[in-house]
Amino acid sequence: MKPMKEWIRQGMTPGEIALTVGTGVGLGIFPVLGISSVFCAYVAYRFRLNHLLIQAVNYLSLPLQLLLLIPFARLGEELFRVRAATPYSLGEMLEILMSQPERFLGFFLSAILCAVGAWFLTVFPFIVASLFLRLRDLPALESQNIVNIEMETLHPRKSRNS
Repeated sequence: MKPMKEWIRQGMTPGEIALTVGTGVGLGIFPVLGISSVFCAYVAYRFRLNHLLIQAVNYLSLPLQLLLLIPFARLGEELFRVRAATPYSLGEMLEILMSQPERFLGFFLSAILCAVGAWFLTVFPFIVASLFLRLRDLPALESQNIVNIEMETLHPRKSRNS
């Protein structure tokens, strides 16, 4: 268990770990399958988060993502006043898919657009707020690293053997 904790921490503070996990879950429940991995990779790169941790949390969020697809679609239909376009059951969806594929495509696209809209209105603001706070702190973090590197260069640590 200790190697796992060290792998997760990798020099991160508890706040950075919490930000990475929260962002990974928020992006991981994006209602379009497969897109969240790209979002997580970009956000981890841009905001200097732990890539492995954010992707692990993203993949662990898959069951939650699947559970929230229909609620996000329903919420989007309500918010954007779209007539209930999505069939209510899997059986209905499969029946429409087999008998009228073009109608199913319309249902699917409408549901995805509604779900994405609902996600942007409910989850995205929290992710942006969290990352904004991180972005605000980045210059201070960078200057600390530069100072540490400069101090190390000016006054190298003496080896214990000497």
